[in-house]
Amino acid sequence: MQRPHPGRVVGAAAATVLLAAALAAATGGTASALALHSCVGSQSSSYTPALTNTTQQTVVEGAETLSSCPITTAPGVRSGTISFRADRLYSCLALLTGGPVTRFITWNTGQTSTFSANATVNIVDGQLVVLLNGTITAGLFVGAAGIEEATLLGALDRCDDSGVSSLSGPVVLRIVNLL
Repeated sequence: MQRPHPGRVVGAAAATVLLAAALAAATGGTASALALHSCVGSQSSSYTPALTNTTQQTVVEGAETLSSCPITTAPGVRSGTISFRADRLYSCLALLTGGPVTRFITWNTGQTSTFSANATVNIVDGQLVVLLNGTITAGLFVGAAGIEEATLLGALDRCDDSGVSSLSGPVVLRIVNLL
């Protein structure tokens, strides 16, 4: 697995610190502490038919495996999975359009979380970098802020010919909640 670019890791860490500060300010400083949880894993997604520069009806399927989640405020939580599926009009150019997304997380304990976020998408060094910034709206960690960064690798240069049938790469999910 390829490691995220150091600049993106620092940027995501800075965003997490700013998010934590905003949470503390939003509560008027009444929280006794903040808890930061980071889960590391991988994401893969497939596109049928393969994405090209022409918009077409496309089935998007994906999965994330969060394999390292040392979460101290939820005993027993050590890993999680996320799956998603959509059938919509899509193209290579649409990869760069962010917007609202919802992810359903199933933790190894059987507990679930719903992560509602806004996606920002950029191409950095030929890689698709997706940043989700939002909150946990239901289930375990409800009310906590969440930031997820995925660096997806694939043949983005194939949009002009055979198309992009899959993307995959490392992902980091950070959950910040007030104690």
